[in-house]
Amino acid sequence: MRYQGKDGFARLDGKVAIITGGASGIGEAVAKEFARAGAFVYPVDLDKQNGIRVESQIHLAGGKAEYLMGDVTDLPYLTDLFQDIYGRRRTLDIVIVNAGKSSNGRAHEIPAEERDGVIAVNVIGADNTVRAAAPLMIKSGGGVFGFTASGASEIGVPKRAVYAPTKAYILELCHCVAIDYAGDGIRAFAVMPGRAETNFATSEEPNRPGYLVRDFPDVTARVKGYEDYAMTNLIGAWVQPDDVAKAFRFLASKDARTVTMAGLELGGFSKGKFPPVRKHCFVPEESKTVRKWKKQAAEKQRRSKDGPEQRA
Repeated sequence: MRYQGKDGFARLDGKVAIITGGASGIGEAVAKEFARAGAFVYPVDLDKQNGIRVESQIHLAGGKAEYLMGDVTDLPYLTDLFQDIYGRRRTLDIVIVNAGKSSNGRAHEIPAEERDGVIAVNVIGADNTVRAAAPLMIKSGGGVFGFTASGASEIGVPKRAVYAPTKAYILELCHCVAIDYAGDGIRAFAVMPGRAETNFATSEEPNRPGYLVRDFPDVTARVKGYEDYAMTNLIGAWVQPDDVAKAFRFLASKDARTVTMAGLELGGFSKGKFPPVRKHCFVPEESKTVRKWKKQAAEKQRRSKDGPEQRA
């Protein structure tokens, strides 16, 4: 869909926005949503191929974007990158601290190298992003920081012994940024999706399979696992990247000018503490990948019922 017309609500016209981890998943959705709202977006990511794809798709839809390769764990490089953006645009209005990594397992099961990698991106990378952006945002006369936290920021989650604590850090960093920079006209908020349908869950890449693919090799079991996991959200469905992007768009806009030091939960991540209410109030959406899995599972079930072909 082309970016045509202005609906007047949650507009970001003329704003300059940086989205770390903007080449895929939630970051990609945020970049496209912000462009749709009128912002000039800079998806910053190490994934050059997908970063260029996101930039191209935004351009084709009539939006403004420029992909920039960047590593949030490298503070000097990130600082130079952000200063270059500011030098060209003379403002830095919005920074979405989204780049992240995850891991799966109990504390002693996660290799130390993997643990360090997650902490480097989720903790050090988030801190680096604020360090590099805050002085430029102050020069711009104010702005907003948005943080991609998680439903896991506030509660323990099985086999997320590294990931969940880093997301707790993200939420507290958001609170501190809101307090420390309020006098500079800067707001800070976090969006906290519950069970979210991103590549971390559904990737079919052989070298980086999502946990649904890894834990459920059989497609029928995978579909059931997908549906069971949906029940850990109060809405009884997975949160989609577009849901997160729309929340960020509103919070970054002047229509949310009084919102700061807030964490907005999406999906009602409850770990089964409350009965899901999907049948009553919510119609779930699914990605193409999951629809493909369901089609494959249905075909497998059909073949099973038909039995072996009869020979004459």
